[in-house]
Amino acid sequence: MNLHIKKRIVCAMSGGVDSSVSAALLKKKGYEVIGCFMRNWEKHEDDDSTTKCTSDKDLEDAIYVSNQLNIRLHIVDFIKDYWTKVFEPFLDDYQHGLTPNPDILCNKYVKFDSLFKYCQERLDTTYLATGHYAQVKQDKQGIKYYYKLMRGYDMKKDQSFFLCHLEKSVLPFIEFPIGGMMKSDVKRLANELNLERISQKTESMGLCFIGKRKFSSFISQYISDNIGHIKSIETNEIIGEHYGLHRYTIGQRITPINKQHKSSKPLFIAKKDLINNIIYAAPGTNHPALFTKSFDTDIPHWINEIPCLLKETSQYQCDFRFQHKHRPLPVMLSLTAKNTLHVSLPIPIRAICPGQYAVFYNENEVLGAARIIDSGTSLYDLQWTEPLISSDLILNMC
Repeated sequence: MNLHIKKRIVCAMSGGVDSSVSAALLKKKGYEVIGCFMRNWEKHEDDDSTTKCTSDKDLEDAIYVSNQLNIRLHIVDFIKDYWTKVFEPFLDDYQHGLTPNPDILCNKYVKFDSLFKYCQERLDTTYLATGHYAQVKQDKQGIKYYYKLMRGYDMKKDQSFFLCHLEKSVLPFIEFPIGGMMKSDVKRLANELNLERISQKTESMGLCFIGKRKFSSFISQYISDNIGHIKSIETNEIIGEHYGLHRYTIGQRITPINKQHKSSKPLFIAKKDLINNIIYAAPGTNHPALFTKSFDTDIPHWINEIPCLLKETSQYQCDFRFQHKHRPLPVMLSLTAKNTLHVSLPIPIRAICPGQYAVFYNENEVLGAARIIDSGTSLYDLQWTEPLISSDLILNMC
């Protein structure tokens, strides 16, 4: 990093320990650090939550840290951008029976687009840092240099999954100061900086706009309930009713309302029929109807270029994750005539949900991602008879 060129840098500050230590490390390296606190959400008239969004408390903490580190803090309003580019697509996906990932969209459209442009236009710098557990590395290909997005050093905290839709044009201007550190070392450093108040905070989980509410209660404020039938995946019999497809996701346990048949096992969602407003449920958490050995995606986003082998032979073996806490799993990608992907899995995977993202890796490098559009033929439809165990047990192994 050439400091005489990149002397000024903006650090996105959330009031948490990761962004706070990131700002401190940048200052220690000699940067002129400008803090930026992003307001992305405000309570709306149709939001009947009694749970206060943590944003106000987070702002207090960001101000406290900026004072401790003696850096300027800007408060930036991206509420409109978040609403139109993240939240409205989030609602639209649920209305169409999909399971979205708003964190990926927030990074793509708000943090590394709207905030990045704000740095250029208002703060006279093109350099942006965040507290993500990820890394950017420079590599050489022939006579040209290019930048790669890499997993964080702390594999348990790695957040590269949520950065899978970054554009290669922003990588040379991004810093992840704690990407090469363990979380335990980040907290220790915060204490050494007299930021115990921040290091002892409970880590934020989930989405701010939902807070501590049940997801079903939250989503029903924006999408009206639409009662429909729950049918048995095995017999096609009606076994009860549901409140609306938007409340549920593939693999989730479901308790029918107006139950018409008793089941000896808990019921789990195997399939959703959007046209007829029907949920098909399977008895038991490891029923073959919940598993697949392949799925299809839309046109992928590659951070740099499409892998040469995939381009030349339409086949490419790499690793993938569809949930950020899962360890990468080797898969075979097949490029279709429409430039979409067919993904073949080495083991049956439970609850592949349309709307989620498949993120692809070459060892620790993030290659890109593609949105899942079809979860493939279930093992039940393939008349699978072998015993199954939850793939989470395998994917969560370190």
